[in-house]
This record gives sequence, C-alpha cells and structure tokens, in this order.
Amino acid sequence: MIDLSAEKESFEKTLQEFDGITNQEAYVNIFSKRMMKPVPGRNSEFFGCNHRLDMLPFIQKLISKIPEHGQVFDVGAGGGDVVDFALKNAPKGTVVNIEEPNSSLIKAYLEKLKCHHNLISGIAYEGFLQDYYLGKKQPITPMRPQNLILAMHMIYHLTDFTHQNIKPEEDLIDAFSFLYELLAPGGTIFIAYADLLDSPEGTAVCGLAEKYFRNFYPDECYANNLIEIYKARNRMLGVNGLIVNHLSKRFKNTKVSIKSERRMCHFFGESKSDIGVLALATELCSSDSHKFDLTKLEFCLDYVLRHPNQIGLKKEEGNVSQKGLWRANEPHVITMITKEL
Repeated sequence: MIDLSAEKESFEKTLQEFDGITNQEAYVNIFSKRMMKPVPGRNSEFFGCNHRLDMLPFIQKLISKIPEHGQVFDVGAGGGDVVDFALKNAPKGTVVNIEEPNSSLIKAYLEKLKCHHNLISGIAYEGFLQDYYLGKKQPITPMRPQNLILAMHMIYHLTDFTHQNIKPEEDLIDAFSFLYELLAPGGTIFIAYADLLDSPEGTAVCGLAEKYFRNFYPDECYANNLIEIYKARNRMLGVNGLIVNHLSKRFKNTKVSIKSERRMCHFFGESKSDIGVLALATELCSSDSHKFDLTKLEFCLDYVLRHPNQIGLKKEEGNVSQKGLWRANEPHVITMITKEL
C-alpha cells in the first residue's frame, strides 16, 4: 500500500477523485484536467506535457508544403487540438478528413474546423483505423490522395496487448501500408508515439503500465506483450526504422523515405500525485463505461513516491510555462514517411 506521509493530503484527494468513477470519467481527469490543460494565450502549449510544442516545428514545415485545396487526413484525431496549434495555418481550401472512434471528440473537432475559413471539413469517420484494412466494415474514405497524414499518439490502439500470440510488427505494417497508399506523390505521414522502453535515462511515466501488469498479473501475457509492442514500434518506426523496407516491397513503383528521431519530452504536474495520474494515459485507462480500477492509480502513486529518480522526477527550472511544476520522463519518437516525387 501507499505510504502517504510525504504528500498525504494530495494523494488522498487524488484517490478520492478516482474512486467509484468509470474509465470514461477517469479518462477526462487524466487528459482534459491535467495533460491537455491549455496554457492561456498559447495555442500550442499545454501544462501537462510539452509533446505538442515539440512537434510543432515539424508539422509547420509539412503544412507549408500542402498545395492550395490540398488534403489532410488526421487519424486517431481526438478533439482537434491540432487545428488550433497547426492546421489553422494551412493553405486556403485545405480539406481536413478525420478518423476517430469517439463521437464527442469528432463533434469537437468539426466545431474547431468551423472557426477557420481556410479549412474545409472532409469525411469524418467514427470508427477505428483498422476498419479500413481488416475488412470488417466499409468505412468512408477520403476522396482524393492525401498531401499530409497525421498519426499523432494513436498507434497505441493497433495491437491488443491482452491477446495471446500478438503480431505488433504486422499490425504496424498493415496500418502504415494502408496510409501510405493514400498519399499523393510528395505527401508525408507524420507519426509521433511515446517511447516506453526503459533506457539509460530511466523509465517513461507511461512505462509504468508494463510494471503494473507484471506486478499484478504475473501469470498473464500482458507485461511481456507490452515489451514486445514497445520494441516493435522502435524497430519499425524508430531511428533507421524497418517500415521503409516493407513499404518499398509493397509499393515498388514509388520511392519511400523515412526520417525519425527520438526526443526527450516530459509530463508536468502541480503535485507528485498528478504525475502518478498521467502514468495512466496509455494502457492503464480505456475510455469505456466500466468502473475504473483504483489499484492502477494506487500502484502509480506508490511508484512515483518510491522511485522518483527512476522517472526523472524533479522541479522544472527552465524558462517555460511549466516552471516550478514537477516534471518526469516521457520521451517520444517523431517519424516522417514520405512518398517521394
């Protein structure tokens, strides 16, 4: 159990916040109230993380290459924060297509598009990316080849880590083969994902998911599957990613290029307990209506308390919006796959 002596009041308050609620409600507490809490007056900044700000220069450069009346496909689109911090600068007549399983997030995204007269709503598919290439459904597809495809922090849902005999590399190949085929010549797939493998820098905050399942479900495949998935992401999409070889074989009449780099980013919180909450952000909290399992949060809070150095926990001292907040490791990888002219 948790030793609450250091931040007893904060920890107890956080546990009360999550006690008896659904996963969907917990999801809101994690993302809306903490991670994606906006910095006033700064459309590209959020108090809980600096990943969006880190991605911005890369995305801006790609957006500058979109022709007038070009096409963008945002997969795993979320609520459209990318509209406010990046797509608002797209050329006149840019058509924005989206795929997102959550209907309320689609609605929020479409509302944001209405605020920018240079952007036009394209298709809005309420469903999973896998629907397109697994043949289970016939989802609506963007009408024209895409100049830019955004796949930001959405690959976590491509492989179900609770299943036996997973094939995460094949799942990545299938997903990005489908997306690559949609690209116009000169178009790019922009990918960002958290690197959750332990490294010399320590453990990523969301890497606690693997440690939780190894501790509470030692006889299940969950923890080993997560490690396999983390490794597959880096092999396929990380530095010198092998996805380029698979795409080159499948699409022999095109030239595929890949650029990838690992970047140190962070989660931030007003308290140590906020960092523990942010550890739930990947495999430890779904967005369904089932009751949230409080043992997950208890484990994460306990880990933050007992192993602060392992996750790089320290007060932010830099001249940034989060100065004075607690910060911890959450590195991510940025990858760009281009269909060369």
